[in-house]
Amino acid sequence: MRALGTKTSVIIIFSLFSFYSTLLLGGCSYFKPRLKESRNLETLGNPSILDESLAGRFKSFGSLKGIAHINLKAGKKGNSFNAVVVLKTPDLFRFEILNPLNQPLALITSDGENIYKTDLKNSSLTVSPISEQASEKLLGLPIVPHELVEIMTGNISFEKTEHHMLQFDKDNNLYILTLYQNSGDTSNNKYLIKKYWIEQVRLIPLKVEASDQSGKILYEVDYSDFLNIDNYPLPGRIECHYFLKNILVKINFKDILLNGEADQSLFNFQNPSGFKVIYSE
Repeated sequence: MRALGTKTSVIIIFSLFSFYSTLLLGGCSYFKPRLKESRNLETLGNPSILDESLAGRFKSFGSLKGIAHINLKAGKKGNSFNAVVVLKTPDLFRFEILNPLNQPLALITSDGENIYKTDLKNSSLTVSPISEQASEKLLGLPIVPHELVEIMTGNISFEKTEHHMLQFDKDNNLYILTLYQNSGDTSNNKYLIKKYWIEQVRLIPLKVEASDQSGKILYEVDYSDFLNIDNYPLPGRIECHYFLKNILVKINFKDILLNGEADQSLFNFQNPSGFKVIYSE
C-alpha cells in the first residue's frame, strides 16, 4: 500500500448571472482537460494524515477580496467582464458586476440565509431564501452559496461529509479524495459526490468533479496558476464547465487580499436607494 506524501500546508463566479445573459456576445473556447482518465486506482487505508493537512490549511482561510476577470460561454454565446468579489467562509459572498467602463451593473450578495440581487438598471431588489432554485434564478446556476465559495477559493470542506474515500491515481500520480456530502439545499435531502484530484507534495486540488446520487456529473472545475498568498495556495485561474446548463466559465483573479476585514454588512440586505423590493421563494 502506498504511503502518503509529505504533509504541507472556486460560479466562479459561475457566471453566474441571469442579469448578464442578455449581454452575451461571442468567443471563449472550450477548456480541454489536463489529466488522463483515471484507470489505475489504489485505495489507501488511512486517509487521516491527508484529512488533517487539508482541514488545517483551509481552516486558516477566512475571507477574500479582489477583482475577477470572467469569461463566460453559455451555449454558443459568450462574453467577458470584471467583477469586484468578496468571499467569506462558509457561505457569504458579494459580487459587484461591472460594465466595460467599470461601472456597476448589478450587485448579488448572500448573508448565509438569503440571496439578494440588486438590479441597478431596473431599480429593483430581489430577496429569496437560499435554495438551489433561488441560486438558479438569481445567479443563473443551481449552486448554493457555501458550495460557490468553496469552488472559487479551491477549498475542500469536510463539514457536510457523511463519509469519504482516499485513492491514489497511478495514471496521473495524484491523490483522489471522494466526499459524499449533503448538497446544502435545505429544501431537499440531495447528496453530492465530489472527487478531488490532489497534488501529492503541495496537497492542492487540481480538479474537482461533482456528481449527483445517480452518478450524473453536474460540473467539473480545473484549477491552475496557483498564487501563494500568505502561505495559502489560492488558484489564480479557475475553469468550470457546468454541464446541465452548458455553461463554461473561466476566472482569473487579481489584486487579491486574503483574510482582510470583511464586515457582515457587506453581505446583508441593503437598499439605500429605496428600490422596489421583490420577495421571491
